[in-house]
Amino acid sequence: MGAPIRLAALCALLAAVCAPCRAQPLRVATLNCEWLMRPGTAGSAGPGIDRPRDGSEYAQKVENLAWLLFRASPDLVGLQEIGDMPEAADIAGRLGMRPFFVQGRDTATGQDVAAAAAGRGEWGVRATARIGCLDAVISKHMVLTLGSSRGRTIHAVVVHLLRPVGLSRRKHQGQCAELARWLGYVASVRPSEGFVVLGDLNSTEAPPGPLGLPGWTDAAGLLAQPPGRWPLDRIIASPNLAVESPGLESPPLPRGASDSLRRVWTDHPCMAATVRFRGDPP
Repeated sequence: MGAPIRLAALCALLAAVCAPCRAQPLRVATLNCEWLMRPGTAGSAGPGIDRPRDGSEYAQKVENLAWLLFRASPDLVGLQEIGDMPEAADIAGRLGMRPFFVQGRDTATGQDVAAAAAGRGEWGVRATARIGCLDAVISKHMVLTLGSSRGRTIHAVVVHLLRPVGLSRRKHQGQCAELARWLGYVASVRPSEGFVVLGDLNSTEAPPGPLGLPGWTDAAGLLAQPPGRWPLDRIIASPNLAVESPGLESPPLPRGASDSLRRVWTDHPCMAATVRFRGDPP
């Protein structure tokens, strides 16, 4: 066997050995659905201009939100301001995705978080959970554990934090601190696994954002053309994940949009980005 052939065989062997350690990139997104609740369900009643008032408005809102997500084309999306599993299923169904929901502690608004996964490629959702130490501080959160067929693991943390206004300002700071503490800890004890936050952090603070995690990447800071203000909705990835191709899909709401138009859209853009383990091929 000549030297070139031996070298080619060695390269093929190395590629076969290393292949299980590599994983395809994962396209993730986050979208605040702004009061996506089926009319007549718990939490959907009461004053407010943003809730769909009847079945027709609700159906149109689902269609519009699905259009935003279709443009972002995520493998996994975190959803905020959503009512329950039926609403998550309505969104996921329009996109051919699988819905995920873990019931949290009831809140005054009735809002919660959910997720939807495409199930394409090598990534699949292996488990969903709520974290006990976060439950006392962050009522709206869930964690999805995704595994690849090549042995990689990424944990996606879907959150919706309080608005930092009035008496809630200190609570918001506490939520950020507790979330950052937990993320820093689990990332340190599971260094081979990836972690990504998908959520409405209710902060326009410039990257690295309100969590302030050293070495973590805030996708908002990578936008080619940063918006007039930093988005409330963030994708923040652990140091072992590269973040690429971030983008915003904004709803076509004109300034001064009518109440009826706002009820069938959301005033939040959909934030999307691709994550992959550093060292893996793009």
